[in-house]
Amino acid sequence: VLFEAIIISLFGNTLGKLILNIKISDIEKKKISFKKALKRSIKVWIYGSGFSLPILNIFFYIKSYNSLIKNKITKWDKEENIEVSYKELDNSRIILTIFIMIIIFILNSMLSLNISNT
Repeated sequence: VLFEAIIISLFGNTLGKLILNIKISDIEKKKISFKKALKRSIKVWIYGSGFSLPILNIFFYIKSYNSLIKNKITKWDKEENIEVSYKELDNSRIILTIFIMIIIFILNSMLSLNISNT
């Protein structure tokens, strides 16, 4: 949460958001402050992922997604007057995203195997 807030306040997005062409800004299209980014990250962690608690988080993801589709904005962004903009993904970004997800999956699997062998 803290790291995400620092990165968003400095760059307006995270690496994942950059790859997916997503930008976080205030309603005047300016970068949000660290305080606002931290409040947003905490609210995403609570409302968006249910404190990242296994199984419970699935219900929060579904609820957040349905709310986003219905209202065109998430609860946390509406409360903080934050605008999330995005552009269509071209084929190169889609391929890059898939490639990065595969690499993360492989690294995670290797790390899990390494931990279980110790």
